[in-house]
Amino acid sequence: MAALGAAIVLGAVLRLIWPSDMEYKADEVYLFGHVTGPNPFPWVGQTSGVGTANPGMGLWVYSLMSRAFALHTPVDLVRGVIVLNVLTLVALAVFATRVVPARQREPWLWGTALLAVSPLAVLFSRKLWIQCVLPPFVMAVLLGWWRRERPAGAFAWGLFGAWLGQIHQSGFFLAGGFVLWTALFDRTSARWRWWLAGSLIGAATLGPWAAHVLAQHASPQRSLTHTFEPLFWPFWFSYPLGLNLFTSFGASSWKLLAWPTIGGVSLYLVAFAFAVTVLSAVAVAVEAFALTVWPRRRAAERPLGGGTTQTGLALRSSFWGYGLLFTASGFVFYRHYLIVAYALPFVCLAGGALLSPRRGRRLLTALVIAQAAITVGYLTYIHVRGGVAGADYGVAYGHQLHRPSG
Repeated sequence: MAALGAAIVLGAVLRLIWPSDMEYKADEVYLFGHVTGPNPFPWVGQTSGVGTANPGMGLWVYSLMSRAFALHTPVDLVRGVIVLNVLTLVALAVFATRVVPARQREPWLWGTALLAVSPLAVLFSRKLWIQCVLPPFVMAVLLGWWRRERPAGAFAWGLFGAWLGQIHQSGFFLAGGFVLWTALFDRTSARWRWWLAGSLIGAATLGPWAAHVLAQHASPQRSLTHTFEPLFWPFWFSYPLGLNLFTSFGASSWKLLAWPTIGGVSLYLVAFAFAVTVLSAVAVAVEAFALTVWPRRRAAERPLGGGTTQTGLALRSSFWGYGLLFTASGFVFYRHYLIVAYALPFVCLAGGALLSPRRGRRLLTALVIAQAAITVGYLTYIHVRGGVAGADYGVAYGHQLHRPSG
């Protein structure tokens, strides 16, 4: 528990430090301008990466934060996003320690620690993006689903599930995955009438957006290629390892790997941390394969509690339910669409490692330390270099303010 607390404190510091180093490009400019402009509560929001407009609720969350806490600059607003994510991280730890049964708890504790220091989780906690306010709503859905045998739990599951998709469309697929897998494999566990009531009330605000989507002439960017060459599952495994961080750095990824540089000498500490991450992940995969597929020389432990547990069903609902629904849609899958899965990819990684508890705990410890080192490395790189000009990250907001015009 002390180690978990230390990871959460470190995760909070990594999120809170240097907020003016935030990304500030077209998407962030659009969001800030809309939230502080004359129409802060639109029915239709920003166009998504799949070609259709998101519902307006994601902008509503930002507008409410801006007005409730007088957040009138981009840095103020991103501080609100950061605090929201830190509070959700604490809520996840409370959920893991107070709600998850003891036999299923350890993967959640390791998953929380990994999420706290993950470079991608930290990156997506420090952006003015619609997806970056999803985590608290995901936690509300998860808690309601976990207590779905109670009227209040089933109602909350339906209500927040309907809102999740209205914040960002990826939420529709995750919520659908939980409904589908629960109906198929644990149908009698839920109070479905209460879930339906919550869903209908939550969906009441969808009408104007649905009318807009039906009326628009532009078609969503769908392709059978995305269905037959699915990206969801490679991202699922690489996301909790932080390997997709290179997308933000582009051609400057080699400079990040060489970081830090002292006196003109590159120390390659970030590269070393990435190497530890990759080797640890390979070791986890090999051990999991040896214990569960072939050869069956030793019996695997049951870190998820064995049988049909809540944790096992939650992981299958997101891994298979969310994954299959999104893949079948034909939309292209981006790394940030896993923000809506929140802790579940991290819990899945921890569960795989804990199939062999003693070795798995050592590997997970190495992963937590390596991920924290990568996060420290990328944050200091951005702070010293003022961003990553010419790459997806772009020039940091604070550096834009002090850069000579023209």
